[in-house]
Amino acid sequence: MEVGEIKGVGKATEEKLRKAGFDTVESIATVDADTVSEKTGMSSKVAAKLVASAKELLE
Repeated sequence: MEVGEIKGVGKATEEKLRKAGFDTVESIATVDADTVSEKTGMSSKVAAKLVASAKELLE
């Protein structure tokens, strides 16, 4: 699954995630929000929502 399928991910967020090395939903669902935040520059709160949404998609 592509990162663009995650709820709340628009083009700009998708680009940030890809540049940080997150190409799939699985790659986001398997890390903690702090890692996503550090690698993308997003706030911890936004990163936590993305990780939670990615996990939901995989269920």
